[in-house]
Amino acid sequence: MKKLVVFAVLLLAACAGPPRVTPSAGKGAIVGIVTARPHAELIEKFNNQDNDVADGYGSTAEGEMVFSKSMVNYPQIDDIYVGLTGNRPVAPATHDLVATEGGLSPQGIALALGDTVHIKNATSQSLTFFVTNEETDEFDEIDPIAPGQSGDLTITMEGTLDLGVDERDDLKAALLSKVGMATKRLKSGAGYAFNNLEPGTY
Repeated sequence: MKKLVVFAVLLLAACAGPPRVTPSAGKGAIVGIVTARPHAELIEKFNNQDNDVADGYGSTAEGEMVFSKSMVNYPQIDDIYVGLTGNRPVAPATHDLVATEGGLSPQGIALALGDTVHIKNATSQSLTFFVTNEETDEFDEIDPIAPGQSGDLTITMEGTLDLGVDERDDLKAALLSKVGMATKRLKSGAGYAFNNLEPGTY
């Protein structure tokens, strides 16, 4: 059975014209294109401050936040992840993350249990990075990373995780960790391909 996971901040939609791949004999492939686009009806309801829709999206009809069509430039989103899970081994992967004075980039990463987040500290102070899972109270931390240096944080827990910094509350990111998940980070409109998959393993 196929399980395809898409992790992004905004609404996504698949469209035609995926990459062309040729699997080896006896193997399969999953291909597609992922795009982020405005959801016209939802935005319109936000504009009108509809109570039912606004509830849970950080706003109320009284106007804590005013939504508009210009809030997000959807075609330029580049924090879109497509993930493939299944009964198959996945080699550990490394995901790059950079800490600057303005924040962490990217601010969200989809990865597999056992993957490593390679962190570059581009700020002017030493930073101590940690990952937590609020549902299970699990916690991992690495030694401080000096300015201009890098460090590795291996993910040992599964679920929706918070990545933070002891010294800076404003530096944070969200992680989605699943056992055996192969992921690809894409920009809106880009194609993806998972090729040469063994039958019954995806």
